Amino acid sequence: MINLMIQTPVNTRARITNYIRDLAPEMAKELNDEIIITSPHDFERSGDCKDNWIDNCIKDNILPDMVLTHASEFSVLYGKDMKRFFSTMGGDYTTTKPVRKEVEAFVDKNSIFYPLFIVPIVICYNTEGIDESELNNCWEDLLNPKFKAVLPDRSKPVTKIVGAHILKTCPENFGQFDNLDYIFSPREVIKSLISKEHDLAITNTAFAKLATGRGVSINPTKEGVLLLPQVVVFKKDADKRLLRIIDHLLEDEIQNYLGENGFFPANSNAVAGETITLNGMIDRFEGWGSYIKDIREYELSIGGESND
Repeated sequence: MINLMIQTPVNTRARITNYIRDLAPEMAKELNDEIIITSPHDFERSGDCKDNWIDNCIKDNILPDMVLTHASEFSVLYGKDMKRFFSTMGGDYTTTKPVRKEVEAFVDKNSIFYPLFIVPIVICYNTEGIDESELNNCWEDLLNPKFKAVLPDRSKPVTKIVGAHILKTCPENFGQFDNLDYIFSPREVIKSLISKEHDLAITNTAFAKLATGRGVSINPTKEGVLLLPQVVVFKKDADKRLLRIIDHLLEDEIQNYLGENGFFPANSNAVAGETITLNGMIDRFEGWGSYIKDIREYELSIGGESND
């Protein structure tokens, strides 16, 4: 049985999953095996998203053959040799299928990750409650006591990315970040902003685009948008024919769909989201080791278990 795990932002998950599901019968026939599509929730034990599917899968020796998910999920393996568990064929495939210029920084020198698209994370604000002149156009606007800010639950990748940035760039103010309002669902976060219950909210550009024109605008942070890369990873000794999945996910149809949602697709022929001009974080990307380390330090700061 071949297990394909998909866990992308909720805005795009159904479309991508259905896209892969349509390919599955042909691939199953070619591979002479059954294909199933799963999500990380199938491998969580706590029921509250607080445990990590990677740890569980490694302990039970049931890692999926292919994973498409947030790169932040791999923070639990910081400091460990990921090649013990994952193949290099995904990362190596960037030589066969190069990525667009703006995504080149995310090519993995250790060859584990294939960066399929980047999800930009932005601050949105209530235009009726905040005048644009009141904003400093920076990520520390979240900490301004004049404003009431809301984020998804601390377990969500979006919040981990923002929390890691605040912890790294202004650790003296991290306590203020930890005391902001949190709502479990990213969808509920943007609803809270639209309904004027909050002044600021963290979301991805797909939700931001839906809210634009409903009294919501994007705060153009001078540091740039924060980045939540979506990567394809294969388990060690996975069948190389599964690389075809990357080929299909790089097709113009799905990559343009991602760009139209405001994301930064790997296919250079596809449209890219407008916030790609806020590229400061892309230019300052320090590599996967630093990215994963920052997220892990955030997780530990809010009570995550050490992976020593």
